[in-house]
Amino acid sequence: QRKNFRRWRDGKLSNPEIMSPERIAKLLKVGVQLDATRGLQPLHAMRSGLIERSVWKAKLGELAAYKQHFGDCFVPSTFPLNKKLGQWVKDQRVACRLYEEGKPSHITDDRYEELKCLGFLEE
Repeated sequence: QRKNFRRWRDGKLSNPEIMSPERIAKLLKVGVQLDATRGLQPLHAMRSGLIERSVWKAKLGELAAYKQHFGDCFVPSTFPLNKKLGQWVKDQRVACRLYEEGKPSHITDDRYEELKCLGFLEE
């Protein structure tokens, strides 16, 4: 599973659906340690964008695991088990608010929909 995750993270997995956010959440729930950022080096602009999308997907999977365990997406910004997830959630809330107001934001339509499907925006 770690090998598939690394290949997915690095954009080398022939079928990216093998590592869906739901699958990542299940792996995290059973205690598999997945490092979304270890060893990532942007090779060029296109690769950098792919890596950024992979890291975003990995964080979405971590958020899905958090919701499955705690029942909501209210990750404290100082969440002791995963401080980076807490900060990421805070950043997504700000970005979603800007997106909804029609202001510049890194949230794409697809990302907004993925967060909406997770129940992130309804809370």
